[in-house]
Amino acid sequence: MRYRMAFAAIALLGVMFAGVVAPQPASALSCGPCPATTTDRLNLREGPSLADDVLRVIPDGAELEWDPFQEETNGFVAVSYDGTDGWAHTDYLILYPTFATTTDRLNLRDDASLSAEVILVMPAQANVTVLSGPTNGFYAVQFDQRETGWAHGDYLDFGGDGAVFTPGDEVVVATDALNLRAGPGLAEDVLTVLYTDDLLVVLDGPESVDGYLWYEVDTYAGTGWVAGTYLTYA
Repeated sequence: MRYRMAFAAIALLGVMFAGVVAPQPASALSCGPCPATTTDRLNLREGPSLADDVLRVIPDGAELEWDPFQEETNGFVAVSYDGTDGWAHTDYLILYPTFATTTDRLNLRDDASLSAEVILVMPAQANVTVLSGPTNGFYAVQFDQRETGWAHGDYLDFGGDGAVFTPGDEVVVATDALNLRAGPGLAEDVLTVLYTDDLLVVLDGPESVDGYLWYEVDTYAGTGWVAGTYLTYA
């Protein structure tokens, strides 16, 4: 499974993380370089192609850093591992910050341990911003744009509704009826209701509010915000 983060998300970091005290490691908040984790043994190459020399092999589950300000090339990003700089393929990386979806009710804890205090219980199908990990099987996450803590990776889906859409993407409504709201959040006014297979164009987002990733979209009825959980690519 491919783990990728849209570069558009970088521009949101200052807004998303302002005033937040993150769990350790806090380096995910500065994000330049950003943390990453390998999902399999991975060649660290001299350049961004399969033809470039292999500098070393990074083990599965290793922690490294990637540079979001260098353009991704041929599926490779610029990384640094254990003092060696090079390029690694995104098919075998989780690039933080990224997004995931809870697969069940999930405890958000104040440390990466089952014995740590529970801050709150996140609902199933909630979207979270993943900051770093894993540590003891836990990932540092931000929930509802306000609470930051640790959640166990067994109940996080990195490939489902947490996928990031970017401005310009064409998407369709993937539910029977979807509220188009004046802003990102369940408290915002409903402008109109969209229906299955209605075509939308993403203008902005995502913004994490009320456990959902919200996108500003252009529709036949005008512009507004919708929850990304109920969208799919056209």
